[in-house]
Amino acid sequence: MQNEKKLSQTMLKSLCYAVDELRDCWLSQQSQEHLSEILSLSASQFRMVTAVRRMTEAHPEGIMLKELAAKLSLSSSAVSVMVDGMVRRGFFARVTSTEDRRKVNIGISESGKERIRANEEFLQSICADFIRTQPEEKVIAALEFLQNFATYLNENHKE
Repeated sequence: MQNEKKLSQTMLKSLCYAVDELRDCWLSQQSQEHLSEILSLSASQFRMVTAVRRMTEAHPEGIMLKELAAKLSLSSSAVSVMVDGMVRRGFFARVTSTEDRRKVNIGISESGKERIRANEEFLQSICADFIRTQPEEKVIAALEFLQNFATYLNENHKE
């Protein structure tokens, strides 16, 4: 049992260190304007961008405000105010539903998609550079481990 505790502490420290280093590397490559924009997002706004991005992967036409509120465990009115701010900042767009013209869906704006795409390309290049330095079997094992960990978190530790 002692070994399990030590392994979990080491794993947590390693994951946090890797994420911190990746974030610092990414931040160091951003323009001053983009950096100011990123750092001005609150944790709740960043969480909202992440949620909308993930949810719209399955629903490219956009998501309803009440679905986003449920995902974030916030009231519809609080989410509505936050969405308004994110629309003004150019991260989100409101899109009229193709099924019911009275419904308005929320999605990532074209500007937001471009920001996300640029960030993902940069992060993917760092990952690709690292992967080239590692034996293929270690990369595969690491990917399986991370996917299993994400699945475990998703299935066992949701709010």
